[in-house]
Amino acid sequence: MAAVTQAGQPFRHVLGDLVTRIFTVSGATGSTLDTGQSNILFVAIQQSTAAGSISLITAFAVSGGRITFTTGGGAMVSEVVMVFSRVG
Repeated sequence: MAAVTQAGQPFRHVLGDLVTRIFTVSGATGSTLDTGQSNILFVAIQQSTAAGSISLITAFAVSGGRITFTTGGGAMVSEVVMVFSRVG
């Protein structure tokens, strides 16, 4: 599987014992994002991309600290992904 392309370093916020990171990513369906986080609790996909179009992500799967994306209708471009975890 190919890795997504990240637009810069993710923003990192700590909320009590939770860590939140916000990524902007691009890539083909089946691409993975290595978040550097573990014990992922929640993944949120913004409905519109940073580029201003509608999100093409239709599904994702979490395994450890890695997220694999499935898209409908083409490659992801500037997708905004927020990840909440206990560690990272």
